[in-house]
Amino acid sequence: SILKVVRCPSCGKRKLLRQRCDCGGRTPARTKNLADWPLVTGAASGIGAATARALADLAAESVTVVGGRGIVQPSLLDGLRAHVDRVEELAGADHVETAVLAARAAVAAGAREDVTLVASGDAFPDALAAGPAAIARGGVLLLTPRDTVGAPTESFLRETDVSRLRIAGGTAAVSEDVGAQLANAAGVG
Repeated sequence: SILKVVRCPSCGKRKLLRQRCDCGGRTPARTKNLADWPLVTGAASGIGAATARALADLAAESVTVVGGRGIVQPSLLDGLRAHVDRVEELAGADHVETAVLAARAAVAAGAREDVTLVASGDAFPDALAAGPAAIARGGVLLLTPRDTVGAPTESFLRETDVSRLRIAGGTAAVSEDVGAQLANAAGVG
C-alpha cells in the first residue's frame, strides 16, 4: 500500500496529495518527488496495529494496494476500508501485468516514463534491487520473464517515449535476445 504524502506549501505539515490542510492551504495534485510517498505494508490477513496508526496519523483518505487476490487477501482490503474512504487495487492477470499497472499509476503521479528499468519477473532479487534505482531516477520498473518478452511490458515500452532503458541482472536474469527485443520495443535498440 502506498500513501502519497507531500508537505503543505503554506505551513509545511505532511498531508496526502490533493488534501486541504488545517491551515487552509491545499497540497498539490501531483508530485515529482516519489520519495515523499511512504510505503505502508500490511499482513496478508489484516492491516495490523502499526499500519492502522500510520493511516490515522496521516489522516489517509485513500490507499493503493498493489497485488492480485492470490497475494492480497480480502481481509486486508476490508481492514483498509475500515480506515480510509477509498481503496484502489492495482492487480493484473500476473506479476508482469501488475508491474505495468503500477508503472502507469506512477507515471500518472509524476514518475518519468522515459526512464525505465526492467528486471526478471522469474526471481525477485534483481527486481527488489532495481525498484529503488528506478525511484531514485524518477522512473519506473517493469518485469519480464527471462526467455520471453512479457506482452504487457512490451506494450508499455511501445506506447511510451522511453529514452533510457536499463535491464537489471544481466543475461543470467534476462536473456540477450529478450534484452534486444525490449530495446527494440522501446525504440532505443
